[in-house]
Amino acid sequence: MDNWLSSPYIKSRNFNASPLVTNGIPKYADSRLNRSVIGTVDWQKFWEEQLYYILNGYETGGIKIPGRYYYYMNFRTFGTVMGLIRPQMVDMHLELAYIIDYVKENGKNFICPKGRRLGLSEAGQTMIVDYGYRFMHGYKAGIAAGLKEYVDDFMQKWDNANASIVPEFKVKTLLNNPDEVIAGYKVKDDDGNVIEDGTKNIIYKRTMFNNAHLFKGLYLNDIIAEEMGEFKKVKEFWTASEDCLKFGDVQKGSLFSWGTGSVMKNSSNDFQEIWHNAETTYNAVRFFAPRSKFYFPYYGGASENGIIVEKVPNLDHLLPYQRIGMVDEKAAEEAIKAKRKALLDAGDMKKYYEFLQNSPITIQEVFTKSSSNNFNIEKLNNQNYAFLSEDKRYSRYKLDYKKNKDGDRVYPLQVECFPAKEDDLDYDCVFILNTGHPTKGIRNLFVAGIDSYDQDLSKTSKSLGAMIVRRRANNIDTEISKQIVCLIRTRPPRKEMFYDMCAKVAVYYGLYNNVLIDVAKPAVIQHFKDLGLSSYLAKRPRKFESENSSQQHEFGVSLNEKSRPMMVSLLQSYFMDYTHTIWMPYVIDEALIFDEYEADSDNDTVDALGISLMQEVSDNSSPINQDDKSLEDAYAFPEYITDKDGDIVQSTRAANEKDVYEGDVNMSNINRNDNDY
Repeated sequence: MDNWLSSPYIKSRNFNASPLVTNGIPKYADSRLNRSVIGTVDWQKFWEEQLYYILNGYETGGIKIPGRYYYYMNFRTFGTVMGLIRPQMVDMHLELAYIIDYVKENGKNFICPKGRRLGLSEAGQTMIVDYGYRFMHGYKAGIAAGLKEYVDDFMQKWDNANASIVPEFKVKTLLNNPDEVIAGYKVKDDDGNVIEDGTKNIIYKRTMFNNAHLFKGLYLNDIIAEEMGEFKKVKEFWTASEDCLKFGDVQKGSLFSWGTGSVMKNSSNDFQEIWHNAETTYNAVRFFAPRSKFYFPYYGGASENGIIVEKVPNLDHLLPYQRIGMVDEKAAEEAIKAKRKALLDAGDMKKYYEFLQNSPITIQEVFTKSSSNNFNIEKLNNQNYAFLSEDKRYSRYKLDYKKNKDGDRVYPLQVECFPAKEDDLDYDCVFILNTGHPTKGIRNLFVAGIDSYDQDLSKTSKSLGAMIVRRRANNIDTEISKQIVCLIRTRPPRKEMFYDMCAKVAVYYGLYNNVLIDVAKPAVIQHFKDLGLSSYLAKRPRKFESENSSQQHEFGVSLNEKSRPMMVSLLQSYFMDYTHTIWMPYVIDEALIFDEYEADSDNDTVDALGISLMQEVSDNSSPINQDDKSLEDAYAFPEYITDKDGDIVQSTRAANEKDVYEGDVNMSNINRNDNDY
């Protein structure tokens, strides 16, 4: 429930939030026109009065507006394509000021998913950081983002505001470097020594791409988190920063987080999770800012070059002065939807989704992603949003080779599966669908694709290794066709760790002849061979080669100018028909930003998915349910295992052998061995 005065606000005839813009600074107080006024009684009285309004608020037309808003409306300017402009009265910005006061007074945080060009970044920067730095003693703020460009952009806006402020409110800078800005100045004391004086207020600047703990040890009044949709470590950052805002166990400072619809990338899932759990987990006030809240000229008093150009047909029942700053959201939504329709009719889906991201109407649209591929973006975004209303359907697991009493691996290789512990590192774990563990008695159900790498952790490559295991198309009631059941998405410190995780998954799922690998990264293929697991490797898929192909490798697929477009075509069909079966957010995330022409990208999971689809097309064998009574005869299919040398041999099971798997993925120890498949 809102605990502040919510918009819209009906104004009285005498309402004026920016009297200095309307009337100007009187000559007796304007030191920019005449420096000789400095120190006069009238000059001092005028600026003391302005400072009082800034610190205590201002009453106009029967409405008390926060001092932060008074400062913003009367002393802030913006550089635009139209030149230097002042803020126009818009209810959304006034409501933001009320919320900031509420957040600061109650020791809370703030989260705001928003559209583009709403003026919220400028308003927030002015009413939070600039206000604190300029008018509070001992103020300290931290500016954080996942990418340096967002920190730089924030500080550039602050520098511009600082440069254009009236002389009476200017703050001298003692230090300004890439890490921090410190307010103050140097003077000589009575003994002639140079000393530092002033407020010593500080703005810390931090890019937290690799390290989310860069505010650790600081005490901060405010933290600004810019563009959380591209902040890869945003949850870790939020948790790590909480102590910076507290005095003992009491929160005194506030974390303000922003995210613009058009810059939602992989990490936007974490942003969404924080948004949906803001009050309960993150002590945060939520404020959604759709484009329809501020869409020129659909608000009362909207002007251009001093001429009123407002379009507010649904506010005509109000007098012009009553509707100043009020937004006609209905008219704004109609205009936004009309533009969307025009873009759809033109058939340019990329421009359509870019406009939808920039001008969202619903919270779901803020988190919409788009790319230059031809996947069904609408279905992908809908499934991406569905994750928020569903319990997580996958878990982390650790796989290990089964060992005998002497600690040696059992041959043929067998793999045990254990639920991961909370402190287990992600790069040592695989993700398995809760209903995606292999089922006893079903053969040839799974196929896999691997997009690997041949170098250890690299400063020049952002690729992760990826392996995807899927079910084939099937008619078995308990096995959803085509569904992704297992995912490896990681880049451990050593590449051999990734290769071994892939090998363990292959054994766990009994993937005989069904692990297809991008042959451009042959080291993982060799790792399988060295382990005696050649029988798990898929043969070269000749259906994706030209008739005159000169390829000679035995295992793996070459993603080239012929085969890669064919793979992308399979992906398009898969996302059209099976997106609703995907319950691992990483796959959806990467599909939404997939670029089929970018070789070294964040698309590894989608590439692995595409390779698994190629394997299913290349080897279209049908799954066999051995529990089917129709197969119980003297000529039932024999069982096979892989021996120590990697050869497939027939196996004879003991009549009294019992499968330990009970189908409960929450068991503390889930055992699998390839004899079962």
